[in-house]
Amino acid sequence: MYKKEHLYLEWLKTVINLKSSMNKGPTPVLLKYFPNLKPFEKSQNIYPEYFELDCNWVLGCIEGEGCFSVLIKKSTLYNIGYQVQLNFSIVQHSRDILLMKNFINFFNCGNIYENSKHVTFIVTKLSKIEENILPFFEKYNLQGQGNKLLDYVKFKKVGQLMKNKVHLTSEGLEQIKQIKEDS
Repeated sequence: MYKKEHLYLEWLKTVINLKSSMNKGPTPVLLKYFPNLKPFEKSQNIYPEYFELDCNWVLGCIEGEGCFSVLIKKSTLYNIGYQVQLNFSIVQHSRDILLMKNFINFFNCGNIYENSKHVTFIVTKLSKIEENILPFFEKYNLQGQGNKLLDYVKFKKVGQLMKNKVHLTSEGLEQIKQIKEDS
């Protein structure tokens, strides 16, 4: 744009072809006005099999695509009739499977679940959350001040209660429900 190339049709076509190669492909509006689009070919393997992830990059990725959840499900396996589970996850487009596999290496835990459009890195085992996930966030603090940070604080509080087995009591379950509802 500094060179004023954006004022020329050929440059505009290049930008539109690039745009149509991103995310979910060309929009209906782009196809309507530019029926002869030639999107750049997407590589399915843009990552090597293993590569070193930078801690600050991982933190930024989690700020955007990570999730801290506290799940409460009915279960006959527990005396109180409910199971409490922590769930840390990161979701990406299915083409980023190698990136997601590297989260397993980075955190030394977790699993990958795929469907046709998305791939999810997920950690639900309490011991792995305590040993591998929470220490990362103690060292590398979330930068946002919104819902992600609030979800993390709740996640951490519930994790501490679970570590102390409080979630196995009716009073503890009510306390966890209250933590989930607090904003």
